[in-house]
Amino acid sequence: MSITNVNVGQVMTDQVVTIGPCETMDKVNRIFETEKFHHLPIVDQEGKVLGMLSKSDYYRIQHGLTSFKLKKAEEYNNAIARSLLVSDVMITDVTTLSPDDNILIAVDIFNENLFHAMPVVNEHNQLVGILSIIDLLNHAYMPHLLLK
Repeated sequence: MSITNVNVGQVMTDQVVTIGPCETMDKVNRIFETEKFHHLPIVDQEGKVLGMLSKSDYYRIQHGLTSFKLKKAEEYNNAIARSLLVSDVMITDVTTLSPDDNILIAVDIFNENLFHAMPVVNEHNQLVGILSIIDLLNHAYMPHLLLK
């Protein structure tokens, strides 16, 4: 199958963990500690995309001295995580894709904006999946690996 015939919906991850805007960053921390992904869509009660939060965004709000494993710095980070809401930190200017978009469109957007993941939404702006660079790499290279 030619890459020009592949749509986002064929490549995206459709089992997506999400979070609401009124949750605390403490919950975000628990999600990032237990899951292997790095991007978390923020959705409302109807599943409409409100924003995105990356693991890098989360790390930016942490106290710099945590890398030294100082007890006070960890306590400080925990207090921040319990008090900050997702809506205080999330990126709200989110570029989305449609499942019907060709993956070449996604590649162009990734290249132009240096994104690492984009939510995939239906015509009602409801989340139906997420497309990451890892999804594109898996699509491009997994068939070759399976032949070996």
